[in-house]
Amino acid sequence: GDGRLQKNQLVSGGNFGYAELLTDLEDAVTYITERFPGKRIITVGHSLGGQLGCLFQCHGNPHAAASIVIAGGNVGYQSWKGLEKLKTLFATQFFGLTARLMGWFPGKKIGFGGNQPKTVMIDWSNNARTGIYKPKHRKVEYETAAPGIKSFFLGIVIENDFFAPYPSTKSLLDKFPVSDTEIYTAKTERFKTITPDHFSWLKEPGPAVDVILEWLSRKGLTGQHCVMPDQEK
Repeated sequence: GDGRLQKNQLVSGGNFGYAELLTDLEDAVTYITERFPGKRIITVGHSLGGQLGCLFQCHGNPHAAASIVIAGGNVGYQSWKGLEKLKTLFATQFFGLTARLMGWFPGKKIGFGGNQPKTVMIDWSNNARTGIYKPKHRKVEYETAAPGIKSFFLGIVIENDFFAPYPSTKSLLDKFPVSDTEIYTAKTERFKTITPDHFSWLKEPGPAVDVILEWLSRKGLTGQHCVMPDQEK
């Protein structure tokens, strides 16, 4: 999301949700592959961006070779424990209700997520309540398509990240049971200049980048051709 978005932009013609963001991603991939034929696409996203990158695999684009999600996962509140579970459920549903009532989400004033369009927050809060992905205006049934997707997925969990704990990332990747999925936890001691959390890891991305490069090499995704999971002997 963009914290610089203003109320009038979000209420008047600026509303969109997960489905529209995924359409934008589809258009971007099409643009790239038309101009650079034969290139594979590996999506890399943080938080919601990582979730959308994984969901994009369900669109069946043949150029989408793999998806990487960093500090992101299924927001379904069941991934949290005890009081944190209740806090997550309450906060996500309150924010979703706020967006519905106001026609946009004033995250900048509330101090969470920046200003957001209504439908993004509705899709997000619905996912948090149910643990499933059924965004408004969707053209793909993600929960039906995901179990049949054969691709590569990497989740990078930032240790002590409240917003995307390990069970959240696992819950997202578990939606792709026949894919090659892997989760790595970036421990605090790997960071030299910061104490990493959901956002601050971006100030020292080296540990995450190292994991990505090693994973891409190990999975054979760095050359011109790769072996998809269903082709492995």
